[in-house]
Amino acid sequence: MGQLFLIPTPIAPGQMLESTARTMLIKAWEQGPASSLFLIETPKAGRAQWAQFGLPREAISHLIAYNEQTRQELLPTVIQALLQGKTVYLMTDGGLPAFMDPGAELVRACHEHKICVRATPFPNSVLLALALSGFPHQQFIFEGALPRESQARLQALQEYWRRPSTVVLLDAPYRLQKILQMLLEISMGRVGHREIFLALDLQSNAERHLLFSSQDISSLQKELDRQLNNKYEFILVIGPLGLEHQRWSAQK
Repeated sequence: MGQLFLIPTPIAPGQMLESTARTMLIKAWEQGPASSLFLIETPKAGRAQWAQFGLPREAISHLIAYNEQTRQELLPTVIQALLQGKTVYLMTDGGLPAFMDPGAELVRACHEHKICVRATPFPNSVLLALALSGFPHQQFIFEGALPRESQARLQALQEYWRRPSTVVLLDAPYRLQKILQMLLEISMGRVGHREIFLALDLQSNAERHLLFSSQDISSLQKELDRQLNNKYEFILVIGPLGLEHQRWSAQK
């Protein structure tokens, strides 16, 4: 099984690619084009950017344009390559791939096929968690730390659960299980469900992603008790209403 890597690129013209991403792409090309796919957003801008970053020029002819016009045709091919063990690198003309662009659909498809998704260093954890979730996020609500008092926290979560858009939550690591328990109580007895994406320790060696349905929260809590501790920084993303059901899966 391969992996999908999101490669954030500078927004301003003339800036260089982050060093970890640059090293990764060079090594990937040196290992041979048969083991990797390199996806860019638009042919002209993507090729010029690749050369500007000092990446191997001989790789330019192998770059594949993955965008709004090509995604429908290319998505099955890319997923098949990942399932066969290839590593796929996704870049945009500027910014974070899979955030407000067709890459989100590719990330979603990776989750459906239990394919690991990662990203090279990116300084905004909220946007990164949204991109890694694969959830639609044309509209989303960001909530910083939830209220400390239990009843106020429960009321806030109930309000977010009623909203149809994607919701992003941050809080202290030791409150994770309490928040999950409240979400379980909120979801019980309600028609339908919500999908939830949990990003643990983003951009660290211990990074882990969990994608699950609100129907599976109790199983997830047991998984967390068995394998993890309460020291993990987390971002919790509640998917929008109406998102197709998917059983929870772990990416290690």
